[in-house]
Amino acid sequence: GMLRIELEELSGEPVGMLRIDELDGLGCCCFCSIQFVASDEYYKNNIPKIEGFMRALRRAMDLTIEYPDEAWDIMCRANPRLNTPLYTKIFQRTLPYFSRDLLNVERDWTKVGDFCKHLDILKNDFDQNSIWTNEHVPSTGTPSVAPVTAGGVLPSKTSPFAVTLEPVVIEA
Repeated sequence: GMLRIELEELSGEPVGMLRIDELDGLGCCCFCSIQFVASDEYYKNNIPKIEGFMRALRRAMDLTIEYPDEAWDIMCRANPRLNTPLYTKIFQRTLPYFSRDLLNVERDWTKVGDFCKHLDILKNDFDQNSIWTNEHVPSTGTPSVAPVTAGGVLPSKTSPFAVTLEPVVIEA
């Protein structure tokens, strides 16, 4: 993804995509699912935090997919070094690969687990598919939470999230 676009920019020629997930059956998934890993202890003791985090992530993904220009503007305000034609192109070209539902699938955990075993991070007899869950992933569709107030999401003219904007000052 990113490196391919950078190579295209530098060379001025189209560059094919190298997919790590297709090499020797190893590698991590692309953007098809997002995987968060927590220890047993953290998971058991922090369900409300996990559910809150997943709701926020669901809302951010919905906003990003429905209003990509506004989402990119917000990202660039938070991280101004990304506000370049190259990073804009990277965002636009990777957007179709973003997860639409945040659900994990066995295929992705199998790939990640196999890659971790290849790197000796996991023991070969460990079954990573026995521990993943979609239990805390909010349902798809319209976000169930109200828009963030001023100082959070900064909507553009086309955004449905109408709020009164206040100046945002980012100190280095």
